[in-house]
Amino acid sequence: MHEQRFCCCSCSIRGACYSIAGGKLLILLNDALLMWYNLLLEGGTWTMVHFVMVIIEMLFCLILLVGLRLRQRKLVLSWVWSSALILVVQVVIGVVLVVKTLGKTRYLTWLILYTAADIYMIFVVSSYGMLMDRDDRERQRLEAWAQFERSPENHLTNRQETQESGDAQVDDTIQKCGRACVTEDSN
Repeated sequence: MHEQRFCCCSCSIRGACYSIAGGKLLILLNDALLMWYNLLLEGGTWTMVHFVMVIIEMLFCLILLVGLRLRQRKLVLSWVWSSALILVVQVVIGVVLVVKTLGKTRYLTWLILYTAADIYMIFVVSSYGMLMDRDDRERQRLEAWAQFERSPENHLTNRQETQESGDAQVDDTIQKCGRACVTEDSN
């Protein structure tokens, strides 16, 4: 139905989306376990906010996996929008932490790398969502054409046109044959 598009490492965009969802889900699971451990030991508002964001992001990764499996564009794009929103919140929290720690390069470097990776993942998944939209429109166009071809009215019209053109061909053949017969009789 559509030409194959490739992403990094010569895998398809759909395969890259599966890798993004699965890899991110594993990383988030690790983060959730660490946040849970930190909540039990220390507590804290930032840890609780981060833990809730990780759980929400894990749910949207599962929604992305389901959307990829069922080829549902709305589910895939819900991951894109949620990831963009979570990215904005994480950047704000990251900037607050960098300012709070007086610009430690470790936090700043991690913030830049994490943001760049998230933006790349959002672009890959959104490009697959756009491909799905194009494929859906093409599929709808083909289904409408197939429905038109299967409709009884269309077959009746085609039969009438075929019969009319067939009658004209028969008439032409009879006239040719008649002329040939007349010429044979006169010889």
